[in-house]
Amino acid sequence: MSPLTQIFKTRIFRIGSLKLSTELVPPIAVLSVDSRIINFMSGLSVRIVSGILFCFLLVTLSSSPLAAASRPRPTKSSAGGDYARALAAADHFLQAWQGGDIETGIVMLSGKAKNNTNRDDLDRMFASSAPAAYEIDRGRFLRHGRYEFPVVLLGTSPKKPQRRFSRIVVLNTSNNDWAIDKLP
Repeated sequence: MSPLTQIFKTRIFRIGSLKLSTELVPPIAVLSVDSRIINFMSGLSVRIVSGILFCFLLVTLSSSPLAAASRPRPTKSSAGGDYARALAAADHFLQAWQGGDIETGIVMLSGKAKNNTNRDDLDRMFASSAPAAYEIDRGRFLRHGRYEFPVVLLGTSPKKPQRRFSRIVVLNTSNNDWAIDKLP
């Protein structure tokens, strides 16, 4: 008698710590069980191949909508390189302001900002030791080539630190040259 026939011929039941062994399957039924197992084993390779193919199709078809949904959509406030260049220009201008570099600050101003600002006011703004630090918040897309960034200017005072909230507007003049159109 084969080991497979022996397995199907005897069933073992466990109830608590009591182990019972009974003959439940008659020998004629064992032959039919053995033939079903043999038929199952011979068709196993076809079933495995079809199962692998089904899993491959399932993963391929289900992952493509998930991958499309997981990509972040570009927003107007973070629209690629223009936003990064505008932010860099605002940061560069505020660094010049913080360091008192009036020449760099004036070069970065747009024509409109230069016309609307008095030279004495610019000298006073850059010479002032009040802005000891600054913070730039997330920018906002105004229109093509124009961004607005909220800024916080932190000044030093003998009594307490001063915070001044303002906005700086940066625009693309041409050829990716960014200029400050509205001073903070």
